[in-house]
Amino acid sequence: MAKELTDELKTEEILNASEIILRLKGEIDIFTVQTFKNKLYETIDKVAALSQNEGSGSGQAGKQVQKQDGEQRGKCMDAGICRRVAVVDCGDLKYIDSTGLGAFVGALKHARQKDVELRIRNLKDGIRKLFDITSLDKIFIIE
Repeated sequence: MAKELTDELKTEEILNASEIILRLKGEIDIFTVQTFKNKLYETIDKVAALSQNEGSGSGQAGKQVQKQDGEQRGKCMDAGICRRVAVVDCGDLKYIDSTGLGAFVGALKHARQKDVELRIRNLKDGIRKLFDITSLDKIFIIE
């Protein structure tokens, strides 16, 4: 039976004072890679925008963080040492192919251009093995 051309990837974005987490559920393959890439780049851009707003405390993105984690954000602003971190949570990722790995590499380049740290979290053993075999584990921060 042929695979249906449906979007088999769901994403959820979680915002807190020190990072934005992009939680993945499903598969990243040739059919879903563009959705994944667009959402990951958008998340990286949001992290960059949040950190730009932290010094002034202005902007809608800054207000969202203030509402969710006001006390922690205030400490972060006072110390002036806020991190710029985007995390991809792969705990519910079932499958990734070479197009997905390529999207991760492109996103890492995009993150570095924006001075954002990109981390990958909760890789399942089979997917972690792909990162190891391709030596991507040496260029990504994998938690």
